[in-house]
Amino acid sequence: MKRKNSLEDIVSRNLYWHLTLFLKSKYIVYWLMLGTVVILIGEIVLHFFGEPRFIWTEIFFAYFIIGAIPAVNLFSVNVFIKLIDALSPMFKLEVESFPSWIIHEGRKLFDVRYLPMWATSLSINFLGSLTLVTAGLPFKSELVNIITLIAIQPIFFICGQGAYFLAAIMIFQYRLVRLSLSIPFLEYCNRAIYKLSSSSYSLAFFALIEYGGLFFAVRFGPYGDSNLMMPWLIGLAVTPIITFVWSIFQIHFLQQEIKLKHMESITSEIQRLFDEFISNPNLNNIDRLSKAVEIQRSVEQNKEWPISLQVVITLIITAAAAVSQILIAISSL
Repeated sequence: MKRKNSLEDIVSRNLYWHLTLFLKSKYIVYWLMLGTVVILIGEIVLHFFGEPRFIWTEIFFAYFIIGAIPAVNLFSVNVFIKLIDALSPMFKLEVESFPSWIIHEGRKLFDVRYLPMWATSLSINFLGSLTLVTAGLPFKSELVNIITLIAIQPIFFICGQGAYFLAAIMIFQYRLVRLSLSIPFLEYCNRAIYKLSSSSYSLAFFALIEYGGLFFAVRFGPYGDSNLMMPWLIGLAVTPIITFVWSIFQIHFLQQEIKLKHMESITSEIQRLFDEFISNPNLNNIDRLSKAVEIQRSVEQNKEWPISLQVVITLIITAAAAVSQILIAISSL
């Protein structure tokens, strides 16, 4: 109970939980509503000053960033808590160590006070602002340009927090699968591994959707012909394939460790049975040794790579997005 309360306390430390002023039980609706408000305010300002509208860019900022990233981050808190419940029986730590380790990792992922998150987000603010100023702000009115530069800072910050979150998730995966295992013999924890892989692959797919949004926002926005946008497009284009392949390798490592643990157990048992057979060569000992060898062969045949049709299709799509964007960047030089 204490561990559960501590994990749920992570929700209240989340940056977007504090910013969700109402509808906390339906935060997805709240953030989509906030995105809609941002579009309406932008439309009013642009109409008042007679400035051109870039609807795809507005949609991207409102729904892909303001609406989606905070909602996905908050949803990930709930997924994280459920995932830990599924994974905790798999790993061997001291009785009090695993809950403490998990809570510490959860704060790295979600805590508003965690300094690396702020450093990453503010870096994106700086680089994004530098890109806009270098490329030239898109409106005729200097006042609108200044308003735009100020108003876009929260959007850059959310993007930076999203980038940090993906990187932190990858580090968490690496650390998690390298914990010592504590599982019964021939237990492969398929349900827990499925939950881990599904959550990881979903984030990679979300990054792919974000890339698609950015591509159309740039293509039909004021900077469609600017090469300064290419580093951002390439960076986001390769993020899904990097996240996806990284997750595949971490799941592979975990499945490999489970298989090796079972192989060590059955090999030790075969050695024990063989010694018994040498000391007492009867039919019963032969039968027991034969069955153990059959189990060993079954363990050897268990798969180590989490490859399925869904994984292959997602891998092809993410790779195609990355390669296509790189080719577009090269052709524009």
